[in-house]
Amino acid sequence: MPKILVIEDDDLFRDMITMALCEAGFETLEAVHGRDGLALAREHRPDVIISDVQMQEMDGYAVLAALREDPETATIPIILMTGMPDDEGMREGMNRGADDYLPKPFNITDLLATVNARLQKHTVMRQQAEEKMEALRANISMALPHEVRTPLSSIISGAEMIMNYGEGMEFEEIQELSSLIYRAGERLSRLVENFLIFAQLEMLERDAETVALLKQEYSYNPQAVLRRVAERKAREKNREDDLTLLLGNLPISISERYLEKIADELLDNAFKYSEPGAAIRVEAHAIHGEYLIRIHDEGYGMNAQQLESIGAYMQFERKLHEQQGTGLGLQIVRQLTDLHDGRFRITSELKAGTTVEVYLKGWEWARAVTGSHAGATPGFGEGV
Repeated sequence: MPKILVIEDDDLFRDMITMALCEAGFETLEAVHGRDGLALAREHRPDVIISDVQMQEMDGYAVLAALREDPETATIPIILMTGMPDDEGMREGMNRGADDYLPKPFNITDLLATVNARLQKHTVMRQQAEEKMEALRANISMALPHEVRTPLSSIISGAEMIMNYGEGMEFEEIQELSSLIYRAGERLSRLVENFLIFAQLEMLERDAETVALLKQEYSYNPQAVLRRVAERKAREKNREDDLTLLLGNLPISISERYLEKIADELLDNAFKYSEPGAAIRVEAHAIHGEYLIRIHDEGYGMNAQQLESIGAYMQFERKLHEQQGTGLGLQIVRQLTDLHDGRFRITSELKAGTTVEVYLKGWEWARAVTGSHAGATPGFGEGV
């Protein structure tokens, strides 16, 4: 039986709502004031909360804000009741994170229809979240052990050959094996680093204070960061001739460390999923107070289903291509972009290549909004 919490300081109106909900088969909880309602919500975790906006002590907007800030109640659907004009009341409530609203006066039919719609949508969202979590578990169980074992096997077998047969080997053979061990070690190091970064970012999303500090950092010369990363990646892959750079500049509201991570992951994918000789184009320029980074490759591309499924530990077409990976890179880019109030978009077509766009806020815009100044930001390995 779904549980509904009603927060309303008008006794008669509250009784009418709870009576209608009980007759419709819902279990109900009642609160006279916002603070009481907040306490009941945290204790009982109702399926839906219906709250008046205009209340003494703690109004509906304050209740809404407190519920959204608490991870335990952040996802509970909240319906606000307001006597404000329709457009004004709806806009205000939605801007503050409400899921729906009921303009006073309303009838029982409207009440039940709104509650049932929220319950149905919440059920669908929960099912989707459970499906994604199950897919994540499956991908972790299949991908991560493979990703760890593969470079480890190369390291162990290469070192074993040098130990057992090194005396009879030519110098070039030892060099080749040493290079194999080095590349495998780099791959394993990158995997561990990305796994730790992903876990740290997941925790960071719940730490509003640290997120605020992150947004105070800036990169004065992102053009130089992008050029450095792109040229380094091209050298590593022996594909300097494939790379084209068209870079403008704009100070942006993200640290150089995080900007470099975004560029490194996107360019790593661009080179990884395109053949030598295929063009890779990196553009960056200011547009309407934002810094647009666009990276295009003429590689394998992705279909619509693969684009929809982008997430942690998702590796596309593993059987078709030799390159391996857990799929963490794009997820890390998405999370870093979101944390800095940016935008992230991918367009792709099979056998026609992929274009990734990242929009990051200009520093002057961010400073005007927050009134902040640059401050210290912990690094990935420093307990972000």
